[in-house]
Amino acid sequence: MSSNHNDDEALLEKPKMYEYNTLEANDSIRLLELLPGQEQEPIRCRLLCTSIKDAEDTYTAISYVWGDALARANVLCGQDQTMNITASLASALQAVRDPVTPRLVWADGICINQNDKVEQSQQVALMGDVFGSAKDVVVWLGWDVDAISKDCFDLIRETNASLQDLLSAYGYSNAIPPITASSSPISPDRGRWKNVAILMNLPWFKRVWVVQEVALAKSCVLLWGREQMNTAELYELCLWLDSRKDLTAITGGQLNSGFIANVFLTGHCTYTNTTTWRNSLPYIRHAHKAIPDINNSFLHVLDISRRLQATLAVDRLYAFLGHPLARRTIDASTDGAGKLIIEPDYGKTPNDVFYDLACAVLRDPREARWLFPFVTHQSDEDVAGLQGLPSWVPRWDQPSNSSSLNYPFILFRSGGLDKSFHAVVSAGRSVVVDGFLFDRIVWASDVIVWRNFDLEIAHWDKDYLGNEPLIDRLLRDLQQSWAVTPLPELKDLEERFATTIVRGFPAINNSLLAWEDIKPLFTSYRNTVRHRARQAGFNAAAGDDLQPDDKVVGQAYVYLSRLEHSWNMRLARTESGRLALVTSPARSGDVCCVFAGVQVPLILRPRTDSKFNLVGQTYVEGCMMDGTIEDLEKAGCKECEIVIV
Repeated sequence: MSSNHNDDEALLEKPKMYEYNTLEANDSIRLLELLPGQEQEPIRCRLLCTSIKDAEDTYTAISYVWGDALARANVLCGQDQTMNITASLASALQAVRDPVTPRLVWADGICINQNDKVEQSQQVALMGDVFGSAKDVVVWLGWDVDAISKDCFDLIRETNASLQDLLSAYGYSNAIPPITASSSPISPDRGRWKNVAILMNLPWFKRVWVVQEVALAKSCVLLWGREQMNTAELYELCLWLDSRKDLTAITGGQLNSGFIANVFLTGHCTYTNTTTWRNSLPYIRHAHKAIPDINNSFLHVLDISRRLQATLAVDRLYAFLGHPLARRTIDASTDGAGKLIIEPDYGKTPNDVFYDLACAVLRDPREARWLFPFVTHQSDEDVAGLQGLPSWVPRWDQPSNSSSLNYPFILFRSGGLDKSFHAVVSAGRSVVVDGFLFDRIVWASDVIVWRNFDLEIAHWDKDYLGNEPLIDRLLRDLQQSWAVTPLPELKDLEERFATTIVRGFPAINNSLLAWEDIKPLFTSYRNTVRHRARQAGFNAAAGDDLQPDDKVVGQAYVYLSRLEHSWNMRLARTESGRLALVTSPARSGDVCCVFAGVQVPLILRPRTDSKFNLVGQTYVEGCMMDGTIEDLEKAGCKECEIVIV
């Protein structure tokens, strides 16, 4: 053992803690010069102050999970000082350290003074620039304690190569015939896919900060133990698995691929940096170019945060301030155009930050129309504003309680997007806006548990007592809800039900599918799920007991992919006989409303003071596209002033 190593050990035993110097300029950052060393040697480093401009393309940014805040490690910084960091960051530095050559890196846990709230707020506003200016980003997933990373990465690469061959042969993914275990070119080994499931469930994939860190990277690799893989390979596989549900029967349906694919599509693809790893493989490259940005808003980006984890609630907003849409609309008439829509301030409470953001959004002509549909209340208490926020303010620290209708690339147009939206924040933190109150809910089903739609019967909720396919139970409950008023013809009701439960089956090209296009998909799904339910010993309506062929099963999975969007919602019927999908807190007596310029209808709850609480978004048949307001006006519905508290 060298004398230098002994000296290092002595310093670690009697540490002199590192003292940060103040960063002088607004664009100043610190870089970490990671000195060479062998794996078990103490970490030695130096902190260097520089500007982002001068540092561009000279350093590697590290994306990692902080982990247990109580698990700590000391590193040597400078001549004789010690810095106390998380054990997770220490392991990342060990993994990326070169044994011979110094390496320049950036990691937030050491390059930002975590004890200085002012510096922390200032540096967080620069995080997007930090990751966008790095020559590359390394994602540290942790040590590979089970020695599975090599086989796991190999399987992902092999699978992508096989699927790319099919893509080349057929032109586009939906043209590829149904892929079954017998016809599949990919490995059917469930044990190997179990290792991929372990990878996809690592904590890093659930962390809110990683979306921006990876999206802005020019080049990015996953580092798991000593094995590494291009990050693009993982997202390529996830997009395949998400778009081709038939592949889940081969992989075992145990992967977190849908979640990861959704983060890619709604998060990574909305960043506009042109030098990016997203162009390195065909499927993700196509997805990146196909996602339109004309109607994107910062709120669509923030919606991702609800499905991710953050130590601090305010980081669900601050983690996306590097996004180009985080800046106010550039308009000569807008005060502060081009500045951040909200400045990071770690001295404020989460509720104050959420309210300030909502007010700023209503003042921004690009953002205002999107605000109300992002309200996703969890309970009646939330709707009543008993949690410290008005009902019209989205809480970004609560998980989404339903699939959003409010996405720009599935473009509903109830309020007519050519119309302007204007709302004014008034006394008592209420908001005043003109709108059309056009219907009232008179019946709502139980909350829909999506897995009970699954074609794999074993995935049904063990507490599900229907003992029949959920699609049949919901239709039967809907029929029985017409106990007083005349029941529509069953054929017509079935058509309306099958269309409503998949929200009109919206297409990327801003249109709704006609019934003649939906019917074969619905029929294939219902026949397949009934057949499989009978095979599993459940009651199901009589029908053809022959095994559904590959074409029927393929169509069934297409319909199932749209049923996903009904999760945690309720099927509802209105006073005028319309069918609807409403969020879980909605109940009989709530009213349906359309605001000019707002993409989707909303559910409001009347109060005794003639004001309203906002419940959430809704799909209402016949009221989702252009012309809705004009049709309501022709029917005698008048616009009125609505006060939401």
